[in-house]
Amino acid sequence: MGKPMTKLARLCSCAAAATIAFSSSAFATTIDVLVLYTDGVTARYGAGVESRINQVVNVTNQVYSDSDLNLQLRLVHSQHINYTDNNHPQTALEELTCDLTRFQSHNECNRGSAFNAVDNLRDQHGADMVILMRPYLAAHDGVCGIAWIGGNGTDGDFSNKVWRETAMSVVGLDGPCADWVTSHELGHNMGLTHSSLQDARGGTYTWAWGHGKANDFATIMGYAWVFGNSTRKAYNFSNPDLDCYGSPCGIPKNQSGAADAVAAIEVTAPQIAAYTASTSDGGSDNGGDTPPPPAGSPEQLKQIFIQEKETLAALKLVKDQKKQELLAAKTPYKEAHLVYKTALKAYQSALNQQQKFLDKVNVATAQYNASSGESLSYQQKLLAKVQKHTDSYNAATQLVNDTAQQLNAVTPAYQAALNAYNAAVTAFNTAKDAVVAQKAVVEEAKQNYINAKA
Repeated sequence: MGKPMTKLARLCSCAAAATIAFSSSAFATTIDVLVLYTDGVTARYGAGVESRINQVVNVTNQVYSDSDLNLQLRLVHSQHINYTDNNHPQTALEELTCDLTRFQSHNECNRGSAFNAVDNLRDQHGADMVILMRPYLAAHDGVCGIAWIGGNGTDGDFSNKVWRETAMSVVGLDGPCADWVTSHELGHNMGLTHSSLQDARGGTYTWAWGHGKANDFATIMGYAWVFGNSTRKAYNFSNPDLDCYGSPCGIPKNQSGAADAVAAIEVTAPQIAAYTASTSDGGSDNGGDTPPPPAGSPEQLKQIFIQEKETLAALKLVKDQKKQELLAAKTPYKEAHLVYKTALKAYQSALNQQQKFLDKVNVATAQYNASSGESLSYQQKLLAKVQKHTDSYNAATQLVNDTAQQLNAVTPAYQAALNAYNAAVTAFNTAKDAVVAQKAVVEEAKQNYINAKA
């Protein structure tokens, strides 16, 4: 398998600033984040640095909530770092991240010297993602943020180690950069691209991107101005089940132009939350300091519903993986089957020829045996006929032996390919059945939650 495809995505400063209030609720998936900040942030906010960073985290969580995502971003550590504010955000991101070529080929991490402590800080505080925050400057060339696109083109598979290493982003604070920029950049890390008007395809899935409507709205990942000067910002990720100013906020996955960032995040976020063992609540990436809700309460039933949805998302990922394995097994099976079928046809044809000449030998022999009262020349003529058909039969027998050897030679490979294909079919059907069964579990959990609220 080739190297994982990585890609940078940036956010320009052309979007207007926005203030969004934060409301807390129970979440099923918690992603822990490490925030590094520069001298410029310290100079601007002084003793209020932590409050400013927490405000950005709160706005990000509000975006998740407004998107109907059961996801929480948790700040596990923030720390000053001695790094310049003046270079371009792309340069900063590349220095924050390991040299990916070296990382993938030799499993060695060479990052900018200012960021040598990142690995230890990440492990020490259990951080799944890393953000570098700096004040926005004119030198940033209109770029408010930049991030790697996680799992780009992998259909939701974040298992390769490179995706953990690229769970990095650089974010500009203030100036033209709104607080929701962080949710946009982390959206890239979670496998999203911008929109159909800006990118050739979605990120980890073809439909994993933002959505918008001309001169109406654009979701978090899309640039509003690309959709027209009068376009408004919708502060949520694309989701066809949500309403954006009277229109669906996305397009279902099975339709042309599909855009469903929320469905993608539901698959990728649990994988990101497992990047680094949490140290904030006894090693669990889920939950927090709040005691569990009472059994049978709407809060507890909501958590069960959320957990079952996450299980469904994981099972869908397994089904997708099994489908890819099935497709991968189908090609060698078809090729081996064609070779086997050709060899079998040749063997069967040789058998038919052998039988045909054997019948001729028997007929000719019977004629010869019945010619004892005939002339010698006639008997010799019949004997020559017997010999001719016997020679043809012997040649046909040799062909039978040759084609049998060829058939025997290709049969093991065909049988192995057939077994692999059948196993892949069984595994896919099992995964598909598990998804169907889990959908029923989710529906039951949803109904229990709805009934408890009533």
